[in-house]
Amino acid sequence: MFLQSTNKLSSPTLPDLSFEITCSISSRILDELTSVEDIDTQLYCHSNTVFQGGNVPQGRRRGRPLHSWALNAIIFGTEDLVEVIGELLSKYQMYLQDPVGCERSVLYRNPHLLSPESEEYVIADAFDSLLGNLEIEKLEAGPDLLAQLMEEELPLLETEAPAIVKTPLFA
Repeated sequence: MFLQSTNKLSSPTLPDLSFEITCSISSRILDELTSVEDIDTQLYCHSNTVFQGGNVPQGRRRGRPLHSWALNAIIFGTEDLVEVIGELLSKYQMYLQDPVGCERSVLYRNPHLLSPESEEYVIADAFDSLLGNLEIEKLEAGPDLLAQLMEEELPLLETEAPAIVKTPLFA
């Protein structure tokens, strides 16, 4: 993806595909970042599908599917710009995340996660190799124990307080 104007992205491979950035703050930040000579960005969009009616038990979905797009930006710059970029994003309450999908093998710096004094070195493309070893396990919700106890609609009995906690009401 590349920034066509201050609020429009287009695809280099599909010329008819373009996206409008509706958030004025995000558009302003991207415009500021791309105007600096020592900063380069890698932009990509991915689809999020949500259902208008929400989810119902047993994983069945109802309602119309709504497609939204999320814009991810990986920011590349010189070492002296790390803190400046971090402060700019913090001002707008945006925070850098791990650069998943990074196409470059460069040193990773994140002022929101790593301290400048950190002696730990991470290469940005290492995040994709870490994700390749994930195993996904589907977890089912267990029985609703409180609902089972309340089926008889009898109130739960109060337990007797331990002797150490008891205090005489009238001395």
